[in-house]
Amino acid sequence: MTLVLFPFKLEMDHFLKKVEKRGSVPKDWICAFGGHGKVQMALATQGLGLQHPEVQAIFCLGSAGALDKKLKISDVVCGEFTVEHDFKVRTRETALPQFPGHKETLDLIREFQPVDFALHFGKIASGDEDVVDRQRAMELNRDTGALCVAWEGAGAARAAKLLKKPFLEIRTITDFSHASTGREFELNLEKAMGSLADVMLALNTGSLKSE
Repeated sequence: MTLVLFPFKLEMDHFLKKVEKRGSVPKDWICAFGGHGKVQMALATQGLGLQHPEVQAIFCLGSAGALDKKLKISDVVCGEFTVEHDFKVRTRETALPQFPGHKETLDLIREFQPVDFALHFGKIASGDEDVVDRQRAMELNRDTGALCVAWEGAGAARAAKLLKKPFLEIRTITDFSHASTGREFELNLEKAMGSLADVMLALNTGSLKSE
C-alpha cells in the first residue's frame, strides 16, 4: 500500500478527478489530506501510518511556489531533499535539517517523459511561511538551493522517518514566489494537479521497500 498525502482537500480532489479521467484510482493507494502546516502534516502522517501498518511508502503531494525562474506553471519538482528552512538555531551555527527523497523512486520517475510539463529534480524548501515577494524568494533560493517552496514536506518526512517508511515529496508549480499576487494558486491548481496525477500513474510503486 502507498500513502498519498495532500495538505488541502481541494488539492486531493483535483488530483483524484484527474486520475479517474485517466482510468481508476489504484487499489493500493490510500489518499488523504493531512492538513496545513508541518505539525499538522506530521500528525496525520504518523496517525495514518500507524493505522495502516501495511503502508510501504509515503508521498507528500501538493502545490508549490517556484523559487527558480526556469520552472513554469504545472511543472513538477521531485524532492531529492526536503529542506526545513524555518528550523533556525540562533545560538550556534548549524545546518538546516534535510530529509532525502527515496532514491529508487526518484530513479523510476526519471524514466518518465511527460509531454505537457517538465520534470525537475532537486531540493524542496519546507517551512510554515507564505513566500510571496522577490527578496524573500531570492533569500530562500540562496540559503537552501531549493527549486520551490511549500509548507508541509518536512513534517511528513519526519513522521515517515519515525515510521521507517520510504518517503518522497513531489510538488507541482502553481505560482512564482518572487512575483505572487495571491490568486495564482486558485487559478492554476486544477491543471497543475493533473501533472502530479500523470507522474503518480506513471510510477511503479510496487518495488518500494522499507529501509
